[in-house]
Amino acid sequence: MRLLHYFALSEVSDGKVYHRAGAHADWDFLTLLFHRDGQDGLEICPGRELVTEFGTGDEWTKVKARTGEVVCNIGDLLMSWSDDRFKSTFHRVKAPCEPGDYFGDRYSIAYFNQPCKDSLTQGPLKKYPIVTGAQFTDTAMKRNFAALQEKLKTVAAA
Repeated sequence: MRLLHYFALSEVSDGKVYHRAGAHADWDFLTLLFHRDGQDGLEICPGRELVTEFGTGDEWTKVKARTGEVVCNIGDLLMSWSDDRFKSTFHRVKAPCEPGDYFGDRYSIAYFNQPCKDSLTQGPLKKYPIVTGAQFTDTAMKRNFAALQEKLKTVAAA
């Protein structure tokens, strides 16, 4: 479980769009997100096959934050375990920059459901090889780190 706090921002905008948490999909099984009324910012990009690199140029849908409602983000592990029947949710948290956005402190709770290290996972159609929770986690961390390194190389070369 992670308690998330994004600090309040000035309502003066420079016309650019910033993100409090960049576009990503969770690698775990399922993430449960708890928000407070009016503290919007979460956006989702439906359908993993529609996602381009880091969500650039994709269609994003705002998620209305409501106390008492739980947002369920499908993770990469559930996508693999279901043989891609369920798509992991590409999402981000946009910083407020438009009229009507919430500029105050934003609080949420994320509960990440991750595999036990020795659990075996494989979908019913066996689309992906059987792996342990530890192997899946290790592969996800290496993939994410490699993607970050590529992004940093691109930025450094610019």
